[in-house]
Amino acid sequence: MLTALQNLPGSSVGSMCRWTLGLWFPRMLGLSPVSELCADGLHVLVNNAAVQVLGGVEDLTISDWYRTLDINVLVPFALTKGLLAQLDSAGGCVINISSIHARLTKAGFVAYATSKAALSGMTRAMAVDLGSRVRVNAIEPAAIETPMLEAGFEGKPEQFVHLQASHPQGRIGTPEEVAALALSVASGELQFLHGACIGLDGGISGRLHDPV
Repeated sequence: MLTALQNLPGSSVGSMCRWTLGLWFPRMLGLSPVSELCADGLHVLVNNAAVQVLGGVEDLTISDWYRTLDINVLVPFALTKGLLAQLDSAGGCVINISSIHARLTKAGFVAYATSKAALSGMTRAMAVDLGSRVRVNAIEPAAIETPMLEAGFEGKPEQFVHLQASHPQGRIGTPEEVAALALSVASGELQFLHGACIGLDGGISGRLHDPV
């Protein structure tokens, strides 16, 4: 899905939202229209697609910003809005996969960190706006063993080992751990969990990295 999002025609906000909620999204997946696909309601929507465009203030282009914000912020909003009736009818919930970069970041992550901060902020705002109709929460993972992360460390084995060691648990997280947390958030046992941005970071958010 991420590849399809990156190759989506056009870069404007209107183009992204129009294609996502219009003909492109269901046709890309070979599915019926949303109204037919979710005729019995939708219990969980996980907004997980993301792109990580690296660069500092002097390096990033306007196109980099459009690409980052379109995929990381506007698509989650558009999908939530487009599926709201189905979520509402089922008493469902939305889980946005944000990032530790929403709160703590490093040089070269200006666009990505900004987009994840926006996604976490949108999570809280949507929870207030939708009230008891649909629960909205976010997960903010640190380093997770995904193709996106592995691509960033290709040919840099020493840096990858350092990344692992930087986490107090001495390792990075797994997709299965993110999925397990998402299942817990989506369960009917946590109905009071609403507007929360939950860290899954192996303890690194509490670690000070001053020189020894």
